[in-house]
Amino acid sequence: MNKILFLVHTEYHLLITSKIIFDHFCNGNSDVEIIMGKTDGKSRLKESYDFSEFTNVIINEIYYDEFDRKPNKLLQELAARILNTNYSRFYFFQEHHPVPVYFAYQMHKRGATVCLAPDGAKAYNRITKIAPRWSTLAYIWYHRFLIANGFYFWRMPWPELRYASFSFIDEVWLTYSEKYLNWNNKKLVKINNEFDKEAMKIIRQIFHFSGENLNEMNNIIFFINQNFEDDGLCSFEIEFLNGIRQQHPDKSIVVKLHPNTIEKQKKAISEIQNVFLLMDNVPAELYILSLTNSLVVSFWSTSNLTFNPECRFYWAYPMIEDRGLMIKYFFFFRTPQIISGMYVM
Repeated sequence: MNKILFLVHTEYHLLITSKIIFDHFCNGNSDVEIIMGKTDGKSRLKESYDFSEFTNVIINEIYYDEFDRKPNKLLQELAARILNTNYSRFYFFQEHHPVPVYFAYQMHKRGATVCLAPDGAKAYNRITKIAPRWSTLAYIWYHRFLIANGFYFWRMPWPELRYASFSFIDEVWLTYSEKYLNWNNKKLVKINNEFDKEAMKIIRQIFHFSGENLNEMNNIIFFINQNFEDDGLCSFEIEFLNGIRQQHPDKSIVVKLHPNTIEKQKKAISEIQNVFLLMDNVPAELYILSLTNSLVVSFWSTSNLTFNPECRFYWAYPMIEDRGLMIKYFFFFRTPQIISGMYVM
């Protein structure tokens, strides 16, 4: 019996994990364990999920803070158990965090196939410059946390901004593998982004999702908010939403808030007339999959890559470029075959 391990930290990770299990590991030939990584007061994951439809799946959780310099006994015990278990595959999502990287490195050494799964739109970015200062600080951060917990690398890998840069990553799993620039010739595996009725039924059950808190699911504008630290982006988001409101006074506008959006920005969005806020921890993708005849809009959210042929999808990222608000170090690769158009105010 193959043993499969997933390490997840967000609701999006859990959604992708659920789809991978549904497509690849629900045939009775695999035992699947999902470990939910949480931090007190900061976790984006809920307390409970319903995986009862998957009889071969067990759920565990671990609380840790990657900025804590004190030993974490529970994390140490988990690491000892994992590294003494013969897993055939390990899936992780965050390649710039010490715990997933440490597990991936050690499990690759032990013969597991290490798979990097998507964490937002990172895979579709294009790096335009190196960031030695960031790499050095990340390297020091890794070391401090890992050494505090007795986790050691004989040859500590050097973190880079380029996607899937670590040599111990065997496979890169992507929803749009054809749009990925495979700069270091990794094995690419496509994640099926189509959800049939059976998949939707199971995933709705996992997330306890009914959609009842959204009154309208037809002919609306669904805007996906993102967590911005830049004041310019925050201001432009409000300007953009007001522009949509003025151009489409006949449509309901629903804003799916990012779990980490600051309170000041939440308040500013809530003050826009006739805008309805969704503030739960359900992945935006589940709402999008339930919409009909609607417009789905974001600046550059990965949720816009959700496959729903009954909706039209728009990235407003070119408007951010025009205003000089691009993210440092990154150029986002446009995918016109995926996105049906660009919204112009």
